[in-house]
Amino acid sequence: MVSPQGPSTRVKDDYRSLAIYCDAVVISDVFPSADAGPTTSWGIVILTSVATLAMIVLTYGRARKRRQLAAEAASLLDAKATLREGEVVLTGVVEHADDHEVAVKVDVVQHGTESESSGSWSYSWLEVDRTIVVKPFYLVLADHTRIRVLAPSNVEVADALDQKVLITRSHRVLSAELIPGEALHVQGRLERGSILKPGGERGYRDEAYEWQLVPSHGRMLLSSEPLGRGLEERARFHRRYLIRSSCVFVVLQLLFANFYSRAVAPDRVVTVIDKQHVVSQDDDGDDVHDYHLTASIGTTSDQFDIDSDDFLRIEPGTDIVIRKGIFFGWDVGNKPTLFFMTVVMSLLLASLLPLLYLLRRTSTRPWFRRKVNNSGTGQLPGD
Repeated sequence: MVSPQGPSTRVKDDYRSLAIYCDAVVISDVFPSADAGPTTSWGIVILTSVATLAMIVLTYGRARKRRQLAAEAASLLDAKATLREGEVVLTGVVEHADDHEVAVKVDVVQHGTESESSGSWSYSWLEVDRTIVVKPFYLVLADHTRIRVLAPSNVEVADALDQKVLITRSHRVLSAELIPGEALHVQGRLERGSILKPGGERGYRDEAYEWQLVPSHGRMLLSSEPLGRGLEERARFHRRYLIRSSCVFVVLQLLFANFYSRAVAPDRVVTVIDKQHVVSQDDDGDDVHDYHLTASIGTTSDQFDIDSDDFLRIEPGTDIVIRKGIFFGWDVGNKPTLFFMTVVMSLLLASLLPLLYLLRRTSTRPWFRRKVNNSGTGQLPGD
């Protein structure tokens, strides 16, 4: 048996749906007072989701690239391999050339400042200058083969800044120097070179040759630790932010779950049965105005918060559109919207993550690829 109310209910719903789009008196664009508008909400959802996905792709690509470079460096390092021209990573000990007393030395000049706050002192040393002294030197391999190293002026020296000279109370120099007998890993291009005869002229038939290591594509790295180790550390750094980016993406989608559910939910037309304007006071004694609508939903009723403009337009008996979300149930509006705090949280998550990544990516680089700045508690050393 057909319910006597079934057909009439469907007709009434059809009439209301038609009126939503045809009758200007019927309100179809009423939205929650504490939510961003539909267009703004969609913009926030798309922007933050795409930005976080871009972070995932970026960190994954960089971690993968560093792992590949570490594997390539390890494959190039073979102490028993026969020397041949091309890209290599060689390990040996430093030996000064006969006519030079230095191989490579980097001096980092720092300026110091100090400040006091509530009896607590803090200091900082900021890099203001850097000089690199580069001379030809030899790398002596395990089989006693001597490789002449011709480092460029922009050579990268992955060695400890273990020399410190205090010039004045606020002026000091930190230095890293390759000394004879120091174990060293060198990445560059190996090629055959020629040596001038003792008289200073180059010979022809009796010309003597030696191996020499030169920059590869204009760059050379000298490291006191295996090259793959530093690359693996950078790969781990990017992997950590890959995991964090993935977690942020999941959190964002959970925040947007109610929005997504309302985006696909069907419209339901309900009738406003009452409206209320409530005035309260905040902690400062100022008036706070809240505007509510009460609408019938089936056999029950529910209350919705709207802004003052919509409140003035809507009277009891007006039909409005509502949609249902999976978390917060019914809310007014024929399009999905985001709660204000959801907007704030999503923007914070999506912006703070890349900002923190950029700051940490710079600050955690090895010292020879960034400014050397130090800070701590206390005062600068006395005169």
